[in-house]
Amino acid sequence: MGIHFLFLGNVAAHLVALMSGIASFVLATVQAVRKSPLSARIFWVVGALCLLFAFDQAWQDEHRNTQAVAVEKAAAVSSATSCIQDARVEQVYTKGLQSLNDSQRATIDNEQLVNGRQQSAVNSCVISLGKMNPIVNREISVIKIPVAMRDATSNRFVGMFTPHKVYVAELIITTNQTEARPVGDLRCQNSFSIDSDPQLPMLASTALTGGSAPQRISDREYGIRVFNTGSEWGPNSPIFMAVSSVSETVGSCTFRPQ
Repeated sequence: MGIHFLFLGNVAAHLVALMSGIASFVLATVQAVRKSPLSARIFWVVGALCLLFAFDQAWQDEHRNTQAVAVEKAAAVSSATSCIQDARVEQVYTKGLQSLNDSQRATIDNEQLVNGRQQSAVNSCVISLGKMNPIVNREISVIKIPVAMRDATSNRFVGMFTPHKVYVAELIITTNQTEARPVGDLRCQNSFSIDSDPQLPMLASTALTGGSAPQRISDREYGIRVFNTGSEWGPNSPIFMAVSSVSETVGSCTFRPQ
């Protein structure tokens, strides 16, 4: 405020000096024309008018300067506010990009983890399949050899025209693999009964030391266990047993190792 008054006083002093010079020139010119001196009152009136005019012009200049400063200040404040808003928008945008980057990084890490688990599972499956390869390539066949017919009541072997007869056959289970103690389920298309314990051929140097009776699961399926026979189940030593059925044939049969 003091600076404004000081500035206003300086402007007024300059204007007073200017107006006094102009007034002095005009009064001197009037005196020269009239060829007579003017009264002192006229000088005081003219001086007062010049002083009032000078202060009024100084106030007008200061008012215009103040308005200009206010407009410039408002523009500066508006520009600063706009810059602050832009900075906030830029900050929010930067945070959004950072959040998106973190989310994408987490997604990539999760995908890599899932891919690693899947690769591990595939490797495990490949190893398991490699271990199972002999089983997958195993070939098992059940061969039926008709032997005779016998009477259902007396169990005597009879001819073809006997009314109630049972068909006797020999089942042979072959494989291309070797197994020491075969265990599995024998299933045929028609109902049948196993008349002898399943066994393997005896070697010339060994004797049969044990066996296991078949376990009946249904009229078409039996559980078979062969052990302690002195030989292994393989291409040259098939499992064999005697079976009987009221049907002319037991139909197709399968053996599923356990």
